[in-house]
Amino acid sequence: MDAPDRDENLRYGILDTGQTEAARELIAHAFSRDEPLAVTVGQTHTEFAAMLGLFLPTALATGLTIGSFKGQQMAGIALTTPFTFVPPPEIEGTSPNYPPIGALIEELERDYELKNAARLGRCAHIHMLAIDSAMRGRGIAQKLVDATAANARIKGFDAVLSDATNPTSQQVFAQLGFETLNEVRYDRFEHDGVRIFASIANLGAIKLMEKRV
Repeated sequence: MDAPDRDENLRYGILDTGQTEAARELIAHAFSRDEPLAVTVGQTHTEFAAMLGLFLPTALATGLTIGSFKGQQMAGIALTTPFTFVPPPEIEGTSPNYPPIGALIEELERDYELKNAARLGRCAHIHMLAIDSAMRGRGIAQKLVDATAANARIKGFDAVLSDATNPTSQQVFAQLGFETLNEVRYDRFEHDGVRIFASIANLGAIKLMEKRV
């Protein structure tokens, strides 16, 4: 899959392990600056880079991640793996500020995993959707998600899921036919007795969203 976008001179394609460094830099930069959960807990660019340095090689090897390019520059990425993907054990501890986010996602996904245990291996999971700050507002996120769903279908998956953390990404997924299966409100979630995401209560909730493909 290597499809051009005539309007913006962009192309979209499946990423491989040779593009690990470009993907790591784009995600680390975008998420440490703009992703609500990461900013709230103080995840730094250095933390993301360390975590992604271990996560990306095995994740990209699954052939489910789609990237967008303008020339040789990566403009966006939908980091995707099978839902059953297990990160390398060495990743534990690379991001000291991550545990509250991990606990939130675990609570969000728990019921889905229990109710769909028999088909989890046929579900793809978009972990991170990141767009270069200079390339936003051009529909790249929508095209990445659409291409990800098409690629997952070709590879035999029957659903794509994502943990959408803010109204913007939730709107992107909803417009492409994703349905909300569960949500956890930021003003109610507690980690170690602390409502750590209360400061972003205005964003509503993190949502588990799914599209059958």
